[in-house]
Amino acid sequence: MGSIKCDCGGEYQTLTGQIVHFDKVLSGMDNIYLENMTVEKCSRCGDVSPYFPASDEFFNIIARAVVLQPYLLTGDEIRFLRKNRRLKAKEFAALLQIDPATLSRWEDDKQPRSPQNDLLIRLLYVQLYNQQVGQLFPETITDKLISLTDRADNPTIWIDTQRPMKYRYAHAENLAVR
Repeated sequence: MGSIKCDCGGEYQTLTGQIVHFDKVLSGMDNIYLENMTVEKCSRCGDVSPYFPASDEFFNIIARAVVLQPYLLTGDEIRFLRKNRRLKAKEFAALLQIDPATLSRWEDDKQPRSPQNDLLIRLLYVQLYNQQVGQLFPETITDKLISLTDRADNPTIWIDTQRPMKYRYAHAENLAVR
């Protein structure tokens, strides 16, 4: 079997153990990095094509990392959580007992959310997940959610794609990209 060719005429090489920025185009968020990824990289032009795990587990571990991060949610993260539970904005707003326009402003970061609203969004996500899928949050999450800080800066979330999948948080000043 021949090697895979890039549009530029170069050949793709398979690389393992790579770090990939799961950027806003792919995830809807800017702060997700994937560790231990397998990618195809063109030897001529450098084009990189990562192999993304195509499983619910992959998106659920990202959602879990977002829900349990010790920082207020961003609008992009709220939108990701809503979409992860396959809810339309109108449905999610109704569950939160807010106007859909308010949810839209939250998701677009045009209106701040109180810490109470932030916690409600997280708890609603957990309840919906447990109801729809099963238990992603087997431990008691109350203590983790109660200890959330209201820091304005959000961490970068790193997802290790090797099984079992794990996550960790890092701040820009602590990033050590390999």
